[in-house]
Amino acid sequence: MNAEETIYYENYKELIDSLQNEIAWISDVETYEMLYMTDRAKALISCCDDGYRNQKCYEVLHGNNRPCTFCPNFKLAAEGTYNWSQYNIKTKKWLSIEDRLLVHKDRHYRLEVAHEIRPEMLEIPNAESILLQSIQTLTTGSDFQTAINTFLEMVGGFYFADRTYVFELDFEKGVTNNTYEWCAEGVTAQIDFLQQVPISEVEDWVVQFLKKHEYVIRSVDKELDHDSDTYKRLIVQNIHSLLVAPLFIDDRLFGFIGVDNPELRIDNINLLRAASDVIAVELDKRSMLERLEYLSYTDMLTGVSNRNFYIKKLEENYRNPPSKLGVIVADINGLKGLNDQYGHKYGDSIIVRTAHILRDSQPFPVFRVGGDEFIIPCPEIEKTEFQAILQTLRDAFAADPECDVCIGSSWHGEGLDINTQISRADELLYVEKQTYYHDAIRDGKITRASALNELLGEIAANRFVVYYQPQIDLNNGKIVGAEALVRKLDADGNIVSPARFIPYYEAQGILMHVDLFVLDSVLQMLRELEQAGLHLHVSINFSRSTLLIPDFVEKICTACNTYGVPPQRITLEVTETISKVGDDVLLELLEQIHSAGFRLSLDDFGSQYSNLAMITDRGFDEVKFDKSLVDTLCENPRSRVVIKNIIQMCRELDGITVVAEGIETAEQAVILNAYQCDIGQGFHFYRPMPADDLVALLQKP
Repeated sequence: MNAEETIYYENYKELIDSLQNEIAWISDVETYEMLYMTDRAKALISCCDDGYRNQKCYEVLHGNNRPCTFCPNFKLAAEGTYNWSQYNIKTKKWLSIEDRLLVHKDRHYRLEVAHEIRPEMLEIPNAESILLQSIQTLTTGSDFQTAINTFLEMVGGFYFADRTYVFELDFEKGVTNNTYEWCAEGVTAQIDFLQQVPISEVEDWVVQFLKKHEYVIRSVDKELDHDSDTYKRLIVQNIHSLLVAPLFIDDRLFGFIGVDNPELRIDNINLLRAASDVIAVELDKRSMLERLEYLSYTDMLTGVSNRNFYIKKLEENYRNPPSKLGVIVADINGLKGLNDQYGHKYGDSIIVRTAHILRDSQPFPVFRVGGDEFIIPCPEIEKTEFQAILQTLRDAFAADPECDVCIGSSWHGEGLDINTQISRADELLYVEKQTYYHDAIRDGKITRASALNELLGEIAANRFVVYYQPQIDLNNGKIVGAEALVRKLDADGNIVSPARFIPYYEAQGILMHVDLFVLDSVLQMLRELEQAGLHLHVSINFSRSTLLIPDFVEKICTACNTYGVPPQRITLEVTETISKVGDDVLLELLEQIHSAGFRLSLDDFGSQYSNLAMITDRGFDEVKFDKSLVDTLCENPRSRVVIKNIIQMCRELDGITVVAEGIETAEQAVILNAYQCDIGQGFHFYRPMPADDLVALLQKP
């Protein structure tokens, strides 16, 4: 006991001791704090020994989160007792309760002694008491399903019935459905068998309901035609008598509430009539809330879920992430062009058809998150099943010539990160989108001005050129390779720095066309060198989006074959950002590149956070130190330690070649050579130069 309980117990010890064989409890009238419960009370409420301490009486006794609307505190007087009956939701029992007011040091306390009411007892709670508690149950319950079930249980208890239920009428479809039910112990539930019941089977009831009359059958066997559908349906449910009352909202009949086999008070229709008014209001409120939620979370054009619902579900997944997740993103190609050419009504029809294909071709919810964008999260799905869904979607769109859609996807198992998963899927969609626009322009499907149109026009007008920066063997000073660097010419023929156009093209999703132009230029130059008897390795930078083109390796192999250049002459430089596509996609891509005979270089190593796993686990042939490490090599001992140890590690990992770029002084070159760095490039040796200058340099004796 706490201090207050102890003082209270000492003052009322004799009274409390006399209650030990009763169902009794004491609470504070002002604070509602529960102070004492007998063992029988705790057993009835299923409360452990100390479970009521520091809790309110309405929490302990009724499971409510606020004072009960039927609380009798205001009816207590200093003298005498207040007797009332109550249906206790937690115990599902009728209780007869005697309340007494106790006073101690100007504080008021309520003593309640309860007795269970058995069916055979005559003192049954009146309809008004039931109705009051029913209203409280429906309006304060946080879960509507639980609240309405309890409501029906209370009504059923009043009539000592087998079953109470609610039916809702659908006059448009001509059917009625059992939407809620309560059954007494031992009574078989009927709700599953009472769906889509023809209204004609309760036509007599509806006639009565429309007159705003209740329908009472005291004896099914005596009052109904045994050949009628109503009789047959009632008898099969073992119903011998019933009461039903209509549910109206604004003079609109939308359902009814019923009681099967009432043992008591079959002539007392008042409770059922009043209960129908209460439940009608609550059902109407529920319907409005469901409609508001539907409008809030549904895309009105397509009927799939909208962005609001997607954000809500995403937040839920952040709190309870799945163990496996697949993500599908889809985007309609050329929607703006369709709107411009055929009108927005046609464009909307394509959006609707796309949504329906996405929804009907797989089992997971579809979210429309933009004008032409959809996303489908697929939690707890195996990779093989996810891939099968993807193929089904692609086949479905292939079968519909009017719905031209790009799809990106990603799947991850253990240790997934939801944001990363979505980003990976977006990136693959982005790549597929680039391919679509390239093919569309090539085939003449898109003719309007665009950033891509402009870029392709500049490439055709020779506004881009490729420069080469020689790479030097630090042991002997010989040229062993070169890095291809793209440059752009402005209208006056002046060179524009890549920093001024690469980010723009990347943001527009069209950088792959620059990458492929560089590849074509390099292969042309290498063919000329091969014909002259000169052999050179050239490194080419490829953006992440270009590497993720579905047929990327096939494209570069075809280009090499066209120019007669062995793939071994080409080194593909990629940065650590390629790891963002995920291990499964990355490992498959790198394996394809290696299998085709190309070399792989990890570029810009050390520029930001560097992941050593990229070196140890991904099979790179070459690691290229970023200029930022080389810049501080002479004056920063830490840079020297880092470079020295990484070079040593690379030499022990199957002889990975180490390249240092940005070498600008002889001192830097000497230190790197001493650490056994293989190759260097930078202004100390050569600046980037046009292809003709490189060829001339290589041809010097």
